[in-house]
Amino acid sequence: MQPAGHEGPSGAGALRTCVCISGALRHILGTVIHPVSLSKPEARRYLLRAQLLAGPKLPPGPGSVHRVLMRLRAVQVDSIDVAGASQEIALNSRIEGFQPAGLGAALYADRAGFEYWLKCLCILPVESLPYQAVRMAHAAAWHAAELADHAETVRAIFKQIGANGPQCAADFVDGRRTNRGWRGNDRLVKRLLELLWDSGRLAIARRRRRVRFYDLAERCYPPHSPRSQAEYERHTVLDLCRAMGIIGVAGGSSDVWHNVRAHRHAALREMTADGAVFPISIEGSARPYFALSEDRALLDDARPLDPVTRLLAPLDTALWDRRLVDDVFGFYRAFEVYKPVEQRLYGYYCLPILHGERLVGRCDLSRSADRAALRVIGVFWENGVPPTPELTSGLAAALRDHARFLGLEGVELPEARSD
Repeated sequence: MQPAGHEGPSGAGALRTCVCISGALRHILGTVIHPVSLSKPEARRYLLRAQLLAGPKLPPGPGSVHRVLMRLRAVQVDSIDVAGASQEIALNSRIEGFQPAGLGAALYADRAGFEYWLKCLCILPVESLPYQAVRMAHAAAWHAAELADHAETVRAIFKQIGANGPQCAADFVDGRRTNRGWRGNDRLVKRLLELLWDSGRLAIARRRRRVRFYDLAERCYPPHSPRSQAEYERHTVLDLCRAMGIIGVAGGSSDVWHNVRAHRHAALREMTADGAVFPISIEGSARPYFALSEDRALLDDARPLDPVTRLLAPLDTALWDRRLVDDVFGFYRAFEVYKPVEQRLYGYYCLPILHGERLVGRCDLSRSADRAALRVIGVFWENGVPPTPELTSGLAAALRDHARFLGLEGVELPEARSD
């Protein structure tokens, strides 16, 4: 860790970077505060330790699922399951012997977490419910007119769920459609279920792959009292800091601030003033970052990370901010699901390869045609990363672990590896 005011290795260039960071911090905080300066290796080690991606994995069991939720505060949910859903892969990256059923048990049996919005749809620890209840109340007001327009159907939904327990949209016979919503042509009952969930009146009681089963919120959520708007704003910004480990405010992460964009600067000013967060700068970057003061001791751990190889989820919280990933790892976070095949550089749902403290490549995976084995479509090593025996051996172990996690019998390798 460099002392505050360190000018770095490149003279005038580093001075310009320092001036840019100071100006950006002054804009955010309203005053000049010298950030803690980190080299790229220091920033990588700090971030990975904060993300539970350094050292041995956590032991198997539901306690570790809850620990990950409490530490990260959010695990992004994605319905695509080519070789594991992103939320399940994220837990397998951190928990030894993780099984996808363990997440369902934590969410729907133990009620250690619930599904709601942070940056996007996420699994949040149940401890965040009183704060997210504030956003649910905002959503209820936003959806009130549309729900009132279909009051009879809403009453029928509550009557059926109340009598029969958790229901999915297919359980309702009402076949009417609506042009409301981003899809533009959806079943009316499906849209109303989503609005009632967004408003906090229903909860996702369980899932069957992509299908949500909704139940009455009071049968799923523990008793809680909504917090104030100010408490919600502060808690949400803190949760984003915890989720990402290092958070950038200026440029590159606007989608991260989706729910709290309007008050993020005020919250960061308050939290910097009372010592909850502190500003940092990263070698070679003119962008100001913030980290949690409760994690500051991680900066004092100068030990190199063990050269363990892990496959990361494409939407892992450690990768939410593309610019941060570039600043810290020099790695382009590719997510090519929505690109035409001919425009993809790597593959449909590539998993980044973490080896020690470096992101060394990507792995394009699927299940084999008979769905018995993990199929490796391609491995793409980063430029300047030779596939040494240590790396290839580590990747082979990570692939075997991934196959086990998915309940598959083995790994099906391509005939020829991609460079």
